[in-house]
Amino acid sequence: MPTPVDQNLSRPRSFWLDACRSLAIIMVLMSHGRHFLIPAWETAAVFRIGGFLGVELFFVLSGFLIGNIVWSSFNRAGPHRAWVLGFIARRGLRTLPSYYLFLLVNVLLISNAVVPGHVGDLLPFMVFVQNLAWPHPLVFGEAWSLAVEEIFYLILPLCLVLSSLIFSNRRIALFSAATLLLLLPLAARIIAVELSDPLWDSGIRKVVVFRLDSLMVGVLASWLARVSGTQPHQDSSCFGLGRIGYWRSRNCIFSEREDSKHQYIYTCLVVSDGFYRICSVANAWPHMDPGASNNRQAGGDSCTLVLCALSGSYAGIPHHPVVTEECCSGKSP
Repeated sequence: MPTPVDQNLSRPRSFWLDACRSLAIIMVLMSHGRHFLIPAWETAAVFRIGGFLGVELFFVLSGFLIGNIVWSSFNRAGPHRAWVLGFIARRGLRTLPSYYLFLLVNVLLISNAVVPGHVGDLLPFMVFVQNLAWPHPLVFGEAWSLAVEEIFYLILPLCLVLSSLIFSNRRIALFSAATLLLLLPLAARIIAVELSDPLWDSGIRKVVVFRLDSLMVGVLASWLARVSGTQPHQDSSCFGLGRIGYWRSRNCIFSEREDSKHQYIYTCLVVSDGFYRICSVANAWPHMDPGASNNRQAGGDSCTLVLCALSGSYAGIPHHPVVTEECCSGKSP
C-alpha cells in the first residue's frame, strides 16, 4: 500500500495552485498598472496593496511548491548529500539566466544615463546580497523579492544537512530546520524594531534576513501535508505563529496605538499564515468533497483569516505603511 508520501508524489498538477499563482500575478500587475488608471479613475489607487499581497502570496506559494521537491530529495538521499548541489543547480537554471539578462539591461541603462545610478551599485546583485541585511538600493528595485527567494533556496538545504548531522531521525531534523527558519527571522525583526527605527517597507519588508519565514511558512505547509497524510488547513494547532501574530496585531490596533511596533514584526507573518491556509486548501481541493461542511469551513476560514488580518491590521490605522504610499508606491511591489 502506498504511503502518504508516495500518494503525494503521484498527484497531478493542481489547477487551484496554478489559480493562486495567477491571482498573485494579477494583483502585482494591478499594483503596477494603477498609475495608468488613476487619472481616469481615482479609486484605482487602492490597487497599490495588490503588490504587497501578490508578493506575499508568491512567497508562500513558492515555499509550498519547493517544499515537495526538497522533502523528496532529502528523504531519498539517505546519508548522501549530493542532492544539495543538484537542487541548487536546478533552481539556478530556472531563474538565473533571465535574472542576469535583466541585470545586463540595467547595466546598459545606467551606462547610457537612461536611469540614475552607478554600474558599481549592481555588483552585489550578482550574488543576491543587495538587501541581505540592509535596505535595497534604489536601482533595479524589482529584484528585492528574487533575492529573498534565492537566499532561501540556498539556506534551506544547508540547514537540512546541518540538522541531519545533529539528529539521526530525518523528520526531527526536518522540523528542527523548519523551526530555525521560522523563529530566526521573527527574532531578527523583533531585535531590529527594538534597537532601531526602521521603515517598514524598505527596512523590514524588503530585507532578506527578515523575510525568510514567509517562504518557510509555505514549505512547512507542504511538509505537514506530505508527512502526516493530512491537510494542515484542517488542524489549526499545527501552525500557531500566524495566530499569535494576528492577535498581537489586532490587540495593538484596537487599542489605537498607531506607533505600535507589533505591526512591523507580525504583519507579513499574519498575511503569510492566511495564504498558507489558502494554498493548503487549493492543494487538497481536487481530493476534497466541496459539499462537506468541514471542507467548506476550511476554505471559508482561510479566506476569512486573510481578510480579517488585513482589515484588523490596516483599517484601524490610517497611517499604516501598507495603506500609505510608503508601501508599493515605487516601481517594485
